[in-house]
Amino acid sequence: MTNMSEPKWQRDLREALEKVGAAFEHAHHVILAQAAMGHMFRGELEQARDKLAELPPEKLTEVSVAAAALASLADEVAGEAKAP
Repeated sequence: MTNMSEPKWQRDLREALEKVGAAFEHAHHVILAQAAMGHMFRGELEQARDKLAELPPEKLTEVSVAAAALASLADEVAGEAKAP
């Protein structure tokens, strides 16, 4: 909520900090998803589950869609690598 008596510099600073906070939150979600993938590579299912459990539900859906697309792409590239 904006205070009309708030000086412009203070409002600009607050808005910039809100954007930085959102960027850090996004980066944190990406790092959690990457950590989960790393655990999966090593067969550490419980640790991967723990990392995924830290994500909000809407991010889990995004991770699921991205993982499915990545799996499909990996299969495609692997098939191309086998081709003569």
